[in-house]
Amino acid sequence: MGGRGGGRAAGVVLVAVLGLTGCDGGVLSTKGSSAEPGPSGVSEDGDLEVSDEQVDEALLAMDDALQSGDVEAYLAFVGPELQDQQRAWFDGVRTAPLEMRELRLDGVVSRTPSEGTVAHVGLRHQFTGADPVPVLQQYRWVFAAADDGAPLLVASDGRNGEFFGHPQLWDLGEELVVLTGHSVQVLAQQSRAGDAESLLDPLDRAAEASLATLPPVAEGRERLVVQMVPGETVIEHGWSQSPGSASMLKVSPDPLPREPGRLTGFRTPVQSHLFLDLDLALDDLQEYGQSPGGQTELRYFAAYAGLWGEDPDTWPEDWVLEGMAYWWSSVDDPAYSAGFLSEVGDHFAVTGPPTALPALPRDPDDLDGFESYVQESVALAYYVEETYGQEALIDLAGRLTDLDQRHDEDQIEQAYRDTIGVGRDELLDGFARWTQTSPALDVEAQQSLSG
Repeated sequence: MGGRGGGRAAGVVLVAVLGLTGCDGGVLSTKGSSAEPGPSGVSEDGDLEVSDEQVDEALLAMDDALQSGDVEAYLAFVGPELQDQQRAWFDGVRTAPLEMRELRLDGVVSRTPSEGTVAHVGLRHQFTGADPVPVLQQYRWVFAAADDGAPLLVASDGRNGEFFGHPQLWDLGEELVVLTGHSVQVLAQQSRAGDAESLLDPLDRAAEASLATLPPVAEGRERLVVQMVPGETVIEHGWSQSPGSASMLKVSPDPLPREPGRLTGFRTPVQSHLFLDLDLALDDLQEYGQSPGGQTELRYFAAYAGLWGEDPDTWPEDWVLEGMAYWWSSVDDPAYSAGFLSEVGDHFAVTGPPTALPALPRDPDDLDGFESYVQESVALAYYVEETYGQEALIDLAGRLTDLDQRHDEDQIEQAYRDTIGVGRDELLDGFARWTQTSPALDVEAQQSLSG
């Protein structure tokens, strides 16, 4: 779909159909991650294994160093080839505005003479004012014995699987800066600090509007934290293939003991950390100027992540996530919303009125079908807002997010009746009639488009 950067940026996500997939935890490999034996500084006797107890002791000491900010004490447990990467990681985790940062051992999972001892490790952390509860980013760390028998960290990768939240910006090996607005904190690499600062005001206004208007976004949050990354980094590390360009992390509301144990269960609720394509946001600002409602890409992703819900197994009504996210990204920008409605009018002029509420295409490779689904979803959101009011639309979306269309048929129907006063059949009838009228552009929108 055309229009402002929110639509174009979200178009990156079209490729993956925002597929409710987690990040590929194995995308970021660091020095020393090779399975070849013998990184400098580790034992040369051919035995790289260390015991579970040694791994636990080393990790507790590394956690102590992280708490106190003693990077040299931390690096005493890091192999020479990984020193620069882990120094940058340590400094990044310490720089980020976290009220909690803890290393916890899930357990030793394998050991081989050639690679060493492999452990799953969690960074339990919480962004101050932005994470309602602590979350867990999970790593695959490899320890090998040094000449004196002590364990050294020789490889660090993300743990493979969904909802392990890897990588975060502190994993990319560059010094970080934190920019603070009234309602947003922006993390960026030092080399791109100037570019990120030029976006702070529109990001701040988008965050303020999202927190003030969308209850699922505001719940438990005083601000939003946004990690700004260059475009090639978005693609390289897989954020464009995760929900709403967000990495999904399992929540960890209860204190974790320091002794090894299972960090989270398989059905643990999840939470999003937001990432934005810095280059795309700059292009959007230069091409279109500042949007009246704030940075449209952040509005899209904030709405999407907030409405995605904490249960990854729930399958809400298809139109809700895409329709609401696109609607929210554009609703306070007359030119952007006018562009959406114009495309919607063109779409229905070809297809005729809808015969069902918007649904995802069955074929995940059907990009044309997905584009039609998006257009119809955002059209439905605009129709509900125009007919029943913004408050009713937001209330309806919030209720539908928690209901599974496979199992909660009666509750879903009741949610429509409770919020907009009609059931789905009557809603579809009105929506179908509405799609046959070309939305008129008001004077302000026409001037915006022409100027």
